[in-house]
Amino acid sequence: MEATKETIRQAVEHSLRTAVIFETPSEKGIDFRIPQMEVMLHGELRLFDEPEALDYPWELPLYHAAPTDDAINELKLALKIRDAGEIDIAETGQMTTRFLRDLQRDLSLSYVPEHWTEAKLAAWFCRQIHDPSITHASKRAFVSSWLSSLLTKDGMDLARVNRQKFLLRNLIAWQVDDLRKRAVATECQSFLFGEGNEDRVRVGAEYEFEFHPDAYAPDRLYDPAGKYGSYEFEKHYYPRMGDFDSKEEFACACWLDRQAKVKFWVRNLVRKNGMSFFLQKADGRFYPDFICKLEDGRILAVEYKGKDRWGDARDDRDIGNLWEELSGRKCLFVMASEKDWKPITEKMGG
Repeated sequence: MEATKETIRQAVEHSLRTAVIFETPSEKGIDFRIPQMEVMLHGELRLFDEPEALDYPWELPLYHAAPTDDAINELKLALKIRDAGEIDIAETGQMTTRFLRDLQRDLSLSYVPEHWTEAKLAAWFCRQIHDPSITHASKRAFVSSWLSSLLTKDGMDLARVNRQKFLLRNLIAWQVDDLRKRAVATECQSFLFGEGNEDRVRVGAEYEFEFHPDAYAPDRLYDPAGKYGSYEFEKHYYPRMGDFDSKEEFACACWLDRQAKVKFWVRNLVRKNGMSFFLQKADGRFYPDFICKLEDGRILAVEYKGKDRWGDARDDRDIGNLWEELSGRKCLFVMASEKDWKPITEKMGG
């Protein structure tokens, strides 16, 4: 019996001395760098992370100088709420409504402000729009036309404009902001995808994103005993892993982890400064779900999209494919769906 115990003790000690402690690539200090999109602006190569840095023509178009249907509906709703009354809860717990007197409402609607003319209101609205990229002449012409168009609508007059001028100020500002974003998007599309884009846009000439070994902080951690299933990942770059958004996304990660051509990979985080790899679009940033380092040194970005969201993800596919093309295929991009892994296999080459 004593001999048996001694044999077991020696075996345990030998096992502890010779055990291989598993370390992730980040714990080993292995570099993980991803080439980024760059643009040439004013003779200087810079990271493409701000579409508004592009030179875009920006004048407020007068053919858009009119309130939208949504704006008119906002005004009607605001007036209805203001004039209808107040909703309150009585001591009995019942909901009650206290209506304004008809006379008070009629007087307010018939009131004509003595000091607010159409020109003065237009000038007031102009002062409320703070956008240094717009010339005063362009802003004044747009606002004047917008206000004139509004006053042709049924039920609109100077009295009502005066009563709702603060809401109108916001509606005009929102419309101006929307038009500016459209101008940026148009220029961005042409700059990135137009003829001769290879002279303006590059990938990885100077800028690379680094997945720092000590910088990875998911809002939600993957739980092996969680709702999507249990799987022991062996190739994730970090010892911790961000959680998944769906069971299909989890299945994609499991599939990638088993591929011989994948050296290691990371669950890319979203909107984490310094921790997230992104591709800049005209209307925001695209964060692919998985970034893989392949055994042959290439980078593979994989985005998984549910079937219901595929149609709305065209701009993500476009910017991902452009990133791949301009990298000389050193970077690869795939958008997968419906658990079809064949496009990823083909992209890796086999």
